[in-house]
Amino acid sequence: FNFFKYDLAVVPAHDEGKVPEGTLRTLIAPARMESEEMENAARVISKSMRSPQKVKVAVFVGGPTRRFQIRLEDIKELCGILNKQSGSLGHYVLTTSRRTPPEIENFLKQNNDHACELTVIAREDSRHEVVPGMMALADILIITEESVSMISEALRSGKKVVVLSFESGNLPAKHRRFQNLLARESAVTVSHLKNLEEKLAKVKNLSAADFVSAQDQILKKRLQEIL
Repeated sequence: FNFFKYDLAVVPAHDEGKVPEGTLRTLIAPARMESEEMENAARVISKSMRSPQKVKVAVFVGGPTRRFQIRLEDIKELCGILNKQSGSLGHYVLTTSRRTPPEIENFLKQNNDHACELTVIAREDSRHEVVPGMMALADILIITEESVSMISEALRSGKKVVVLSFESGNLPAKHRRFQNLLARESAVTVSHLKNLEEKLAKVKNLSAADFVSAQDQILKKRLQEIL
């Protein structure tokens, strides 16, 4: 794949390597998240909840990638924090990915936190409404740190995004660069479990919607220049 054959190369800023002069560096991966689709999806998944109006947080749990691991103990601690803070934060919904380990899936199936309105195991429930519906219902989206695409999609929803970092995760260097670049732009907040309560209290200062709009305008301008 030769970038130098093209009039415009659009390359993520967290990727390294040689690129042509004038390359447009983007901070998030391309993702489509339409507000109408989100609202329609929210109506579908709300039918499975006790009190969808109480949902303020949506959690997206990923899974292992090469050297990266997510431990069951971390997910238990995460659910405990969200349950404990539900009086001030609101209720939460949660979904896994197809990479989520079975032991974590089994724990989540049995989780009876009063604040958990819905748990979706992706391996068993592949409805396309789950992700956009959860994003529509929540004000705050918590994404585990290993998924560049899910973090990008969450940002495009316009909601407040918290990237959950695990100290034992052994995240690849380019994923760490991705986190740091977004945090520097105040597009996301990066949190460990030990300071998650504190970070959630400050998440209102994020400006994801403005950040995504600015990124899109830059790309649109560069495309217009070559068309």
